[in-house]
Amino acid sequence: AAAAAAAASAFPSPAVVRARPLDDFRRAGLSQRKAEYVRAVADAFDTTLTDDALHAMDDDDVVDVLTRIRGVGTWSANMALIFAMARADRFPLGDLGVRKGIRALYYPALGAKQLPSVQQCAAVADKWRPYRSFGTLFMYRAANRLAVAAPPPAKRSRKRK
Repeated sequence: AAAAAAAASAFPSPAVVRARPLDDFRRAGLSQRKAEYVRAVADAFDTTLTDDALHAMDDDDVVDVLTRIRGVGTWSANMALIFAMARADRFPLGDLGVRKGIRALYYPALGAKQLPSVQQCAAVADKWRPYRSFGTLFMYRAANRLAVAAPPPAKRSRKRK
């Protein structure tokens, strides 16, 4: 609960988000559509949703409620559960960073160009229950560590005629 409170305090209130012109979000690097999605989330929290109501729900109900908001999909709902609500047992099936981490730690023979299937990732994550969120965080770390440790691509030499 403390982690969720700290995460929540790092974001502006829905009223502040709603008061900002969409162009402000565009200048910050969001596409028009993403800016509209951010506004839709703020609208939902300013009119029908509350933090307390979400925190009282089980994980699947939170996903159901959040994915009713325009622009919020299952991946985004899982990220909210993991990072903003500090829920312990969520797994973002299909997440590229997680799949890269699972490849590095569980399927290194696949090589750099192939990822484990969604089914393979689900089987690995099943062993982490009821702490799949922590496994997810470790997979992000493994994927990022490999990306940092990878040597830069070799420069191609150009032959001049």
